[in-house]
Amino acid sequence: MSALLEIVEDIGIRQQLLEVFSNEENGTPDNISKFGCLALAKKGAVVWNAWRNNFQSVAKLNEEMFFKNTANFSGMEINITDFKKFNFGMDCNFENTYFLNEVDFFEVNFDRSVSF
Repeated sequence: MSALLEIVEDIGIRQQLLEVFSNEENGTPDNISKFGCLALAKKGAVVWNAWRNNFQSVAKLNEEMFFKNTANFSGMEINITDFKKFNFGMDCNFENTYFLNEVDFFEVNFDRSVSF
């Protein structure tokens, strides 16, 4: 997995990403899990966006379109108040998410779609 993260130039950010993805339940940088989304979001916009810029949401076309490596917070309890300037990418999912506090989504990029 550390080889995947070699493309992240900033060593400090790379170290934070390694910390997140060293836990198997968080998935991998190219296939993040819901738990990984939460752990990564807690690192803030700079770390999140560095990950997203290097590991895009991927659209797959079979009989229907679906996305891989998306920001999926569906059904989770979130105690994060600042999503300012996050680049969530395609097909971000906040359905049935319980926000424990008021959340700031100022200047967020949801790309093509988001579900609340």
